[in-house]
Amino acid sequence: MSIEEYIGIPFKNHGRDLDGFDCWGFCIHYCKGLNRELPDFQYEKSDDETMSENYEKILMELGNKVTKVSEPEKDDFILFKNSRGLFSHIGISLGNGRFIHCDLLGVRVLTLEHYNRQYEAYRWQQ
Repeated sequence: MSIEEYIGIPFKNHGRDLDGFDCWGFCIHYCKGLNRELPDFQYEKSDDETMSENYEKILMELGNKVTKVSEPEKDDFILFKNSRGLFSHIGISLGNGRFIHCDLLGVRVLTLEHYNRQYEAYRWQQ
């Protein structure tokens, strides 16, 4: 799918398909289109600590398939931190300081500058 085709797909808690996504479900779907597999996780609680732990577990599971980078490029995934320094959101870099993600307003494109949150970016190894 093209970026434009994703724009406007609604938010759906635990969503994993084109009827609606949460941030993780969107990234799983997008990465499948790149022939890359992000592991899924099921969560019953969505408090900050639980979500951050889930993201940390995913990073450990991916292991050497990804490398942390300082400047995100197109198709790198970006883990955002909340004000407490815990991972709380994920998106995909479009390059040039832009990223696509799904939040309560649905799938949309923002700039890293506009979003104004600390983040870590990860690049898939070839």
